Amino acid sequence: SDLVLQDEFGKAIEYDLTRALELAKGYEGKFLVQLANREGKSYCRIRDEKTRFLRTVAAEVEALELALGRQQGIPANQQKRAKRMRDTIPHSFSDVVDAHFISWRSKKIVSDLEKCHPVKLLIQKFQNPDNALIKMREMLDGIKVAAQEKNVVHHCSGIAVGAAELSATLVPVIDDNSKVKAIRHPSDQDWNNAEKRMFEITGGRRSE
Repeated sequence: SDLVLQDEFGKAIEYDLTRALELAKGYEGKFLVQLANREGKSYCRIRDEKTRFLRTVAAEVEALELALGRQQGIPANQQKRAKRMRDTIPHSFSDVVDAHFISWRSKKIVSDLEKCHPVKLLIQKFQNPDNALIKMREMLDGIKVAAQEKNVVHHCSGIAVGAAELSATLVPVIDDNSKVKAIRHPSDQDWNNAEKRMFEITGGRRSE
């Protein structure tokens, strides 16, 4: 026998593949799932994988429906589909990233927003407070341009400044009836306030 089947109590019994598949058919909605392969033996269980599978592909299916709607000439904000807020995705980067990185990463971030994921931008342990603010602003500018191209409406209320961390959270607008119809990013006054806060926290520290 080249297959070891484990029951729900962890008891392991060796079967051939044909017999194991027959057993799995006796459980409605469950499948024979390989968990590991060691020394030529497959260690398997019979279990329900539908929930995990659907959770894995849900975002991709929704993005595909959105893309198909665009191909049919239906604007994103007019497509009728069930939308719900998903888990927040963190995107960390340094205060020395270049323009190529910002261009590539901003498009990835917009893709996450389009799939209804809030996004948290993080610059941690920055070398230079001024550079950290500059790179955060460049990243947000890149995101805004990419989002405008794909009509991904979202908002970013402000910049959070800490002694060793600079962050901003972007939240997609998923309610078609929301009053927010345009992309909202920090204003010039918000950036001025962030700069003042950074100066207060770091004591005007600058790297050489």
